[in-house]
Amino acid sequence: ATCSNTAGSFTCQCNTGYDGDGITCADVNECLLSDTCGLNAVCTNKEGGFDCACVSGYSGDPLTGCADTDECAESPCHANAACANEAGGFTCTCNSGYTGSGEACSDVDECATGDDNCHSNAVCSNTVGGFTCDCSSGYSGDGVTTCSDINECTANTDNCDENADCTNTVGGFTCECRSGYSGNGVSCTDVNECADATKCDVVHAVCSNHPGGFDCTCNTGYNSTNGGVSCFEVHECDLQLDSCGADATCSNTAGSFTCQCNTGYAGDGITCADVNECSVGSALCSGDADCTNSVGSYSCACRSGFSGDGLTCTDVDECALGEDNCDANAECTNTAGGFDCTCKPDFEGSGIQCSA
Repeated sequence: ATCSNTAGSFTCQCNTGYDGDGITCADVNECLLSDTCGLNAVCTNKEGGFDCACVSGYSGDPLTGCADTDECAESPCHANAACANEAGGFTCTCNSGYTGSGEACSDVDECATGDDNCHSNAVCSNTVGGFTCDCSSGYSGDGVTTCSDINECTANTDNCDENADCTNTVGGFTCECRSGYSGNGVSCTDVNECADATKCDVVHAVCSNHPGGFDCTCNTGYNSTNGGVSCFEVHECDLQLDSCGADATCSNTAGSFTCQCNTGYAGDGITCADVNECSVGSALCSGDADCTNSVGSYSCACRSGFSGDGLTCTDVDECALGEDNCDANAECTNTAGGFDCTCKPDFEGSGIQCSA
């Protein structure tokens, strides 16, 4: 209390913050009064007075009122968190892709936790604060909603050998060397089928290798119905495949044929000309016969006065046979190939006619 002197006396008055008659003073709890401190301030009573302090999250004059403090301006949260100011405070929330209290945040591996939304045919790759989806090899799309199979064969993005066939598969492709080639499909080399002697007729055919295959060619004079694997002899004469002349005879030989001009003809068998046996002296006619050439042959005819087949001719005795024309008064004398008529004595004439 405070003592104040008065005329002839004094007064006692309790000091501010106390209440009483001055002789006895008790502390006044100002905090019980509603308007002691300002809005958003806390009153703390003390002996003979009180203190006002802004509550946490507020700042200003606690006696007149405290205003909300924007703690987010001081970046109290983790670098990968979002700060949200609230009345008298704030909250920290880890950004998407992170987990923690907000004051401490660590990356979430969505790929490992299965929280990604990648397509079933895509590969998930974790990133700081997120993830990416990429379609797997052999697929195309955005990795999330679409990953479609790529037909590498039609897109010409395969690596098959030019002598291989490309077959598309789900998410990939296969390469297979074509017939006549060997390898893994990416690299194909020609197979020399002719190295196998059984591919063609060993005796009557020739094997010719070419890229991707081979040919069997039957030797001249042979043919095949199975591509030369087996060859059979061609009978050119029977099949009229020969080149012999019309006046020649065809004779089949192993793998070929021969042509020989027929009797009465001369030449190489392909071209044959008639032989004039009469003029070349090869005819077999009798000396008493006439030779007549014909195409491919000749004929022999005994001359007048002879008889036979032309090859053999015998003199005809006209006198003995009575085939003469001598006069009745003449004598007939046979001659080679003819006869003579001579008039008998006492007659004269040609013999054919005789008179006395």
